Amino acid sequence: GAVSSSVLLGVTASELRADEAVLVNVCAKRIVAGKGSIIYNVVDTSEEGITLEKDEVRVGVFTTKEGNSYFEMRSNVAEIDGGKVFKERVCGNALSFQEVYDLNCGADV
Repeated sequence: GAVSSSVLLGVTASELRADEAVLVNVCAKRIVAGKGSIIYNVVDTSEEGITLEKDEVRVGVFTTKEGNSYFEMRSNVAEIDGGKVFKERVCGNALSFQEVYDLNCGADV
């Protein structure tokens, strides 16, 4: 693999390629992070691993809600302004950013 102009913290992978990407607390067999991509708090146990396209964002969300204690949210830094679409479900996400906020607002962290 190769890492170029990227920030990595807490990343575990057998194979890793990252180009101008940010990866924090990510674990997978294989990670390919395209230019400008961001990923954090994600654990992937699949054989194929994780592939992020250019400017893609992928975030693991942990909750205290029974039956839905972990899910992932996706976005794109170049195409989506989270402030403008905060209440909309984007990128095939089951929840909007507002719904995730509401789900976790009572969390004791």
